[in-house]
Amino acid sequence: LLTWIRENQKRKVEEWIQEKYARLTERKQNKLQKAWSYLRRNWKGIQERLKETEENIGSSTESHVSHILSARMSSRPMGWSLKGVDHVAQLRIYLKNGRDLSELLLPLKTEGTEGAEKEDEKRCFSAHEILAWEKQKQKKNGKYIEALQATVSRQTGAKFYFQSAIAGIC
Repeated sequence: LLTWIRENQKRKVEEWIQEKYARLTERKQNKLQKAWSYLRRNWKGIQERLKETEENIGSSTESHVSHILSARMSSRPMGWSLKGVDHVAQLRIYLKNGRDLSELLLPLKTEGTEGAEKEDEKRCFSAHEILAWEKQKQKKNGKYIEALQATVSRQTGAKFYFQSAIAGIC
């Protein structure tokens, strides 16, 4: 079928469908009828898709990126700086691509003044050191640098206050 569609042999496809149609149950005939109707309506688009050119190659990149980022960005919503969002996004994508995070924590080879390559001392930072660094930067930049600020409407605030008051009574 795909070869006939690719070669624009609509008549052969139609003959094949008619041949199969006669041997099917009523339920399967309805499905085949719907499939043939779809093929007829989308014939040119299907042919283009089957040409296998570079511009027709599809990708699910957008949905993967959305899923990966939303797992961290919205499951535990908080204020983010633009720089922080970018770094977290890059790290999550790096990990999802199967890369080893320790590669990022180890210093890279650097060139010496004579042109020979030297390898810096390999050092992994402990969780304590990373947290200390973050606290130091937090003092400098503030807790929510570049963060979007939001307010709650009076109606929502009143609803929350009312529900809290009732919860305390019940």
